[in-house]
Amino acid sequence: MGALALTSKEHYRIPFEPVMPGVHFLEYGDTQASVNLIRSGKIAAVFVEPIQGEGGIYNATMQFLSRRKCTLSVQCGLGRTGYLWAHEAYGIYLDIMTLAKPLAGGLPIGAVLVKKMV
Repeated sequence: MGALALTSKEHYRIPFEPVMPGVHFLEYGDTQASVNLIRSGKIAAVFVEPIQGEGGIYNATMQFLSRRKCTLSVQCGLGRTGYLWAHEAYGIYLDIMTLAKPLAGGLPIGAVLVKKMV
């Protein structure tokens, strides 16, 4: 239910509400809005797709990803971007990474990879 709360697509989320509360959605690529929200001190984690693939292909800018003052989690990988993980193209290394869709060819499975320190 936590992962479902992180989708901005209401047609996926609403049928299962109530889901995890306190999730904020920002316009993709709006660096200033993300910096303002992070600096508010009320954010536990930030989830970003460096490449969004639904409804077109949208790449995050380096400025959008590099100006974050927090740990970054990425949801795009397993070779679909030319790298094993999309964050590698930006030179960003993660403490936590979620992955799901490509793991089992459409079966409902997911995983979370974390560094030992986490």
